[in-house]
Amino acid sequence: MRTNLSWVAIALCFGISFLFGLGILVDWKTASEFRYWPFGVDVYPHWVATRAIWRGDSPYSLQVLRETQQLIYARPLEPGDDPFGFYYPAYVSFIILPLTWLPVEWAGLVWSAVNWAGLVTLAIVWSWRIKPRLPPIPWGLVLLSVIFYRPAFLAVINGQYGLFVVACTLGVWWLIRARHDGWAGGLLAFATIKPSISLLAPLVILLWAARERRWNGVSGFLIALGLLVGAMTLRIGWWVPDFLRASQSFASKPGSWMTQDIFSLAGFVWLAGALALLGIGLVHLWSRRDFPWLAIIGALCLNLLIIPHLLEYDLTVLLLALFWLGAQWRTVRWGLAGWLVLIWMPWLSWLFLLAIGGTTEQWWKLIWQFYPSLLIYAMLVWVWRTWRDNPNAGAK
Repeated sequence: MRTNLSWVAIALCFGISFLFGLGILVDWKTASEFRYWPFGVDVYPHWVATRAIWRGDSPYSLQVLRETQQLIYARPLEPGDDPFGFYYPAYVSFIILPLTWLPVEWAGLVWSAVNWAGLVTLAIVWSWRIKPRLPPIPWGLVLLSVIFYRPAFLAVINGQYGLFVVACTLGVWWLIRARHDGWAGGLLAFATIKPSISLLAPLVILLWAARERRWNGVSGFLIALGLLVGAMTLRIGWWVPDFLRASQSFASKPGSWMTQDIFSLAGFVWLAGALALLGIGLVHLWSRRDFPWLAIIGALCLNLLIIPHLLEYDLTVLLLALFWLGAQWRTVRWGLAGWLVLIWMPWLSWLFLLAIGGTTEQWWKLIWQFYPSLLIYAMLVWVWRTWRDNPNAGAK
């Protein structure tokens, strides 16, 4: 009964947050001078592409691209405009399909409201589960800090998918704890819809499942992914080469973090930390029975490093690192203060840069240079401290 009530409470929290968020977004949309931008605009290419898929056309075609651009700009594309191409695996259409029953502007608003409800629900559930439980005022501060975590908050407004990947990863963990391994594997397949942030972490989870001989999880993943890919192939033909070409096109666009940045000082620092975190996590994965959060977060950080990123939205997945750190630091003196500095760092660094005459474009590049490494090395220091104090215990 207790488990049922908890799921009812989570569903109720999500529903109330969704209605509240949708009301706010509709009000903002009404007050906006723009026809579409920015509320949920990143859904529009997928809305157009999903409709194309279900009429049997390739979502990667030039026709779909032009249809998307006409929808968003209501004019031919001009120099400097975002082309809004379709760079995702075709099976993202299974997530967007219900939204195609709505007018496109409402689809964007609804998806942003779903993201908002997911963010609020994750914040409440995670902060409430911290033991020992925080007093009301610190708990409220932690809750608001997660909700207004800058990359996630702005991803909500634009209708990005980072929160979906975070929710899927946490959902996999909950299902595995409940011994629903097959369902966990199926959900993990949906976490792969955004390879720029979720290419490597699912492999770590599958490795852990194999190590623990929880083969239902592996089978569930392979079956679900096979069904997703197969259904799309039956509908539009063999689409994977087109997806890879679209991905290469996206990688060539100028962004805040490019693949060649790996060879900078910031890139080497990031790479060394991500590999160390992943390596330690894999050792823990092989020697312990705990869910391999260190290896998962290390894989996410390595994934962020090797893939180009345009703005800040993909940093949303670092919520998993912040959740881990928050849980570890809950009883440490000044732990809460340090955690709050880390989670507010994107806002603080942005405001500081603007105060000294910088621009948001410069901040986008700056935040990718230092923020992932900051979280990685905070985790590594904590792992080292835990091992130093108790060599027989590992951070969970």
